[in-house]
Amino acid sequence: MIYKYTQNIDSETPIMCINTHIGDETREDGSVDEGVSGSQFQEELLSLCQMGKKKVDVWINSGGGSIVEGYTIFSTILNAPIEVNTYCMGLCASIAGVIFQAGKNRIMSDYGILMMHNPWGGENDKALEAMKKSLVVMLSAKSKLSTSKMDSIMNEETWYDASQTLKAGLCDSILNTSEEPLEKSLASYSIAKNYFNNAISKPIIDKSMNFKSICNRLAIAEVDSEMALLDSIEEIVNKAKRSKAEAEDELDKAKAEFKKKKDEMDALEDKCKNLEEEMNGYKAKAEEEAKNAITVKAKAMVESHAKRGAIQNSSIDKWVNKAVIDFDGTEELLNEIAPSKQAPSKIEEPKNHVQLDGVAVVSSKMAELRNKFNI
Repeated sequence: MIYKYTQNIDSETPIMCINTHIGDETREDGSVDEGVSGSQFQEELLSLCQMGKKKVDVWINSGGGSIVEGYTIFSTILNAPIEVNTYCMGLCASIAGVIFQAGKNRIMSDYGILMMHNPWGGENDKALEAMKKSLVVMLSAKSKLSTSKMDSIMNEETWYDASQTLKAGLCDSILNTSEEPLEKSLASYSIAKNYFNNAISKPIIDKSMNFKSICNRLAIAEVDSEMALLDSIEEIVNKAKRSKAEAEDELDKAKAEFKKKKDEMDALEDKCKNLEEEMNGYKAKAEEEAKNAITVKAKAMVESHAKRGAIQNSSIDKWVNKAVIDFDGTEELLNEIAPSKQAPSKIEEPKNHVQLDGVAVVSSKMAELRNKFNI
């Protein structure tokens, strides 16, 4: 079969890589962006099991993707007949973070990031809720966290760094970047030391030792003497120590730069908060001044109509309130109200020769308007 995700197949401990999104994704133009296939991953891992491999390491650096494809990968890792360990090699987000939990041993890089959130997509809310409950069961069982705690973690879209992941029980150990080269070199040194300790009792060391085999094991250039081999091993150890020191320096610089950027960001956030509060103060003041201005204008207009006798003084406040809400409409209503103290200069006699009392007509009109506008 063709192996798409497996490296070093001939090794006793092959490595499988999940380094893109889970499942295929359809782009806006209709083309398909191929991701990690659950069925292909399953076939490869089961094939490695049948080869008699002792264990398999799964390296993950993915932002997530299809839950259905993720189910297949998670279940295959969890139920494999051999030991399968998972490594967070950068980002394990969404369903990729769930897959990370399936490993027998869950190893987190010290720079790794883990993210958990609720499933989303589509319009079937019942299906999403069912998947949510299923994922909560899977994650709580592996992390030893309660289902309610895991439900809360997913609801809040929680992001963890390595130390937080370990504290939450979502990984078993942390792989320290700066220490790894030295550990490997010391392991190589231990192999050579044990070899020499076993061989030292032999009468002729230079004839009985297989330098080629040792050099191949240590991945160094072939030598023909014990001293040359020891020099090579010492060089490996010194190089590893230098690498560790350089890595620690880089880490310290990165931490210092991170702190500097964080301080700058905190300062900007404080500044933004102060500006927002200041802006809100200006806005409230402007609104208050605008309200006062329209109130003054409304009162002046209403009082002018009271002076001409269109309304009573006792109703001024009520008309001012109406004018504040709708100045033009209120002014138009007041303009339609004739003064109650001023009778028409001339009463036209109707054609049917019925004589009407001018004062009675005005009073009747005023009563009608008061009833209409509740004044």
